[in-house]
Amino acid sequence: MKRKRVLAHLAIVALALVILGMARSQMPSDDPRAQQVRWDDPKLHNNPPFRQLKSRVERGQATERETRYFAWLLPRVYPFEKIPERAYKNARVQQDLFRESAVDPASLPSWAVTSTAWVPLGPRNIEGRVTAIALHPVDSGIIYAAGETGGIFKTADGGNTWMTATDELWTTRAILPDARQVDRIRINPQDTNVMYAVQQDFFGGLGVYKSSDGGLSWTKSLGTDTTCPPACTWPPPAGFNDLAMDSLSPQVLYAVLNQDGVYRTLDGGGSWVRVNSTESGLPTQILDGSVAAVPSIAGSLYAAIQDPSGDKGLYVSFDYGTTWIKRSSPSHCCFGEIVVDPANPNAVYFSHFESLYKSLDGGVTLIPIPQTHVDQQSFAIQPGDSQVLWAGNDGGLDKSTNQGTTWTEIRRLPITQYYGLAVMPNNPSLILGVTQDNWINRYRGTDDWDQLYNCCGFGDLSAAVFDPENSSIVYAQSVLTYVNKSIDGGDNWFWASTGLDNTGSVWKAPLAMFRQDPNVLYAGGSKVHATRDGGANWSEISPSLSGGGLSALGVSATDSARLYAGFSDGTLFRTDDGGSSWARITGPWPARYITALAVDPKNDRIAYVTLGGFESSHVWRTADSGSTWRDVGSSLPDVPYNDVVISPLKGDRVVVVNDIGGVFETKNDGHKWAPAGDLRTLPNTFVTGAALELGVDLTVATYGRGMWRLPSKQKR
Repeated sequence: MKRKRVLAHLAIVALALVILGMARSQMPSDDPRAQQVRWDDPKLHNNPPFRQLKSRVERGQATERETRYFAWLLPRVYPFEKIPERAYKNARVQQDLFRESAVDPASLPSWAVTSTAWVPLGPRNIEGRVTAIALHPVDSGIIYAAGETGGIFKTADGGNTWMTATDELWTTRAILPDARQVDRIRINPQDTNVMYAVQQDFFGGLGVYKSSDGGLSWTKSLGTDTTCPPACTWPPPAGFNDLAMDSLSPQVLYAVLNQDGVYRTLDGGGSWVRVNSTESGLPTQILDGSVAAVPSIAGSLYAAIQDPSGDKGLYVSFDYGTTWIKRSSPSHCCFGEIVVDPANPNAVYFSHFESLYKSLDGGVTLIPIPQTHVDQQSFAIQPGDSQVLWAGNDGGLDKSTNQGTTWTEIRRLPITQYYGLAVMPNNPSLILGVTQDNWINRYRGTDDWDQLYNCCGFGDLSAAVFDPENSSIVYAQSVLTYVNKSIDGGDNWFWASTGLDNTGSVWKAPLAMFRQDPNVLYAGGSKVHATRDGGANWSEISPSLSGGGLSALGVSATDSARLYAGFSDGTLFRTDDGGSSWARITGPWPARYITALAVDPKNDRIAYVTLGGFESSHVWRTADSGSTWRDVGSSLPDVPYNDVVISPLKGDRVVVVNDIGGVFETKNDGHKWAPAGDLRTLPNTFVTGAALELGVDLTVATYGRGMWRLPSKQKR
């Protein structure tokens, strides 16, 4: 009997691997993934909102919010204008199959360590973007909060300790699908087990979800089964969705879905009707917006709506959203949350993206109120006490006990958004993390990290690097390629970008060092630049090599004259003479954004490249300086890959990371890959960077769940 069970299990594993290999080419007609839009579909080449956004960014007319969104989007969509519907969902299916294959050690290489659990490194004290806040109507200690890409968290002690409420283990589907971009959460005050959430996500679909068991399981209440409603273009502009509940009649809810419409349900989500009709007084086409129910007056509403032309309006309704009156045309509206004081229907708070506002006349006049961090996302008033306010922004969660006059930073949510990391060689207890809007963070062995505010003059950073011989010398690069230097380990910084031209720079630009001479570094925009005096002076070492911006650098460990440079338009170049001449390397991959490069530390003719986008292999290897390439990623899930690193000890361990919590390693030149550790213990969010400085512990950065480490007791 035991032998039969073993054979049956091996058969399941074998079938999983076969399905994984067929995922892109021989999809059966009844496979749920068969409906994915392919890259050759004409619809992927015609997305006017994307072109408009791209044009605004290139002309310097985009808002900071739009610029960030475009920077996130470009590596995932290039060279097209849309992400195929179901693309992320299909990749998750592939990755789940890969995980299942790891259940049986006999199916994996002898070096695989898939049973080792990942360990969180924090930070515990530095948060990230909080997109949703929901306060328990009776118990003031219970709060739900959502990170943009970190999921939903719950606290029972007023914010001191938090636990995740939505991590999707591979063994269950009974939660919000990959609940990362949750825009709002609402709790029924008459039955707190009933909750609603509105989600905008590349993984599970746009829509409203309902839970009847306090958030343990969720079902879709409003939205389509695909990623995008029929009326919209995908990916959408950098829009929000919103959700409002009538506290007097909590079965009545209102939802704003960007690029779709304004909806109402009268039966707790059983059925929905669209209310932005021609007769309603609202725009019939909705780009994005916010909606709020007046707690003290049944059927009364506020809505801030932006239509596709950019026209903005603040509207009121007194008949459950059937008809609307335009009250004003504010320039500050539509991107945040509207919250009405339960004691005063004319006292309204607006968490506009850039600032917090309060109105005492129903939204006609907006008065700025203090804030601890820019980029406001969410807002709430404590039930039963209008003096107590909560604000969610890019810095995290804040609380005020005096109606916003002063604020206290909570800073306990583990949702930090990292673009990348640097680990000090020979000292794994010293890490730098570069963040989205939270400066550069420093780890020194505890989960309370240092937040180094005085670096770089900008909250968003793209890269950091240690001098391998002196941990006091650190370089950090802000987005769009401005380099700063510290000689005291990061406490103080100074400008180190003289001569560095950032023209044509991508948002997350690379910074690389020649480790045998730490004074030699490389960076750039449309051209590659080098410094040979530790950042005091930079100079061009290339012409404009491509039509894109520099997106990846691979530096030889033994020869500073040999350098690989990858660009956002998928082109790749190499110099063997320090930049005097460059050779274009033609790879067999389709045009995709080059996200990372890694050069073998023992043999600089060997290099790996990772790619963004979909419908291609994402990992490639050369053993002859780029003359020929081997596809080593075709067995991996089809999703953007963000980094590749090689062990500096022997050069035989290669690790790649992807957009859906995937970390994979190979020790046989990419012929076979295995999950790095037990991926069930790693959050299912964007993994943006990896470090293998000792060739032992593997450290990864996530965009929404902080830093994680896979420990190992012996060098491999």
